[in-house]
Amino acid sequence: MKFAIGIILLVAVVATMAVYSQLPEEMPTHWNAAGEVDGTMAKPWGPFLLPVMMAILTLIFLVLPRISPRGYELEARGRAFRAIVMTVILFMLALHVITLAVALGHPVSMGIAVPVLLGVLLVVMGNYLSKVPRNFFIGVRTPWTLADEDVWFRTHRLAARTFMLGGLAIAVGAPLAGDEHAQSVVLGAVMFAALVPVIYSYAIYKKEVSQ
Repeated sequence: MKFAIGIILLVAVVATMAVYSQLPEEMPTHWNAAGEVDGTMAKPWGPFLLPVMMAILTLIFLVLPRISPRGYELEARGRAFRAIVMTVILFMLALHVITLAVALGHPVSMGIAVPVLLGVLLVVMGNYLSKVPRNFFIGVRTPWTLADEDVWFRTHRLAARTFMLGGLAIAVGAPLAGDEHAQSVVLGAVMFAALVPVIYSYAIYKKEVSQ
C-alpha cells in the first residue's frame, strides 16, 4: 500500500509541476453551492494545497494502526482498511486533477464533478464497510457500536448498504439536479447514509441490553 500511495502522491506533484507555469497566480481552492469560485490561494501554496493534504492524510492513515488500543486494532494489511485508504487518496487525486483543469480554464462544473466523485467514494467505501473491524477511527463509531462487537457488525452491514445507495443517489442525482440543486441531493443522501446506521446501532443495542 505504501508504494502505491507513493506513486499516487508522485503523480499529483508531477502533474502540478508540469502545468505550474500556466496556472494563475491565484489558484481556486473553494467553490460555492452554485459551482462558482469563492476562495483562492496564491502561488506557490495554492497549486500544491491538495498534494500536501494528501501527504498529511497518508501519514495519519499509516499511524492509525500503530496507535489503536488493544481490542480495537486496525489491521494495516487488512483488505478493507487498504481499500478505504486507497479510495480516499484516489478521490483526492481526482479532485486535484479537476481543480488543475478548472484553473487552466477548462469548462468543468465543480458543482457536478465533486458530487459525482463523492458518490463514487461512498459506493466504494460502502462495499468495504462491513469488513472493517471494530475500531475508533473508521466506520460508524457510536457509543453502541464500540461497546458491542455484534452491534458493530450488524450496524456496518446496514451502513454498507446505505453508503452504496447514498453514493449512487449522489452520482446519478447530482448531474440530473444541475448545479443549483446538486448540493441538496448531496446533503440528503449523506444524511441518509450516515444517520440511518447511527439510529439503527442505538436501536439494536437497546434491544440486546433489554434481553
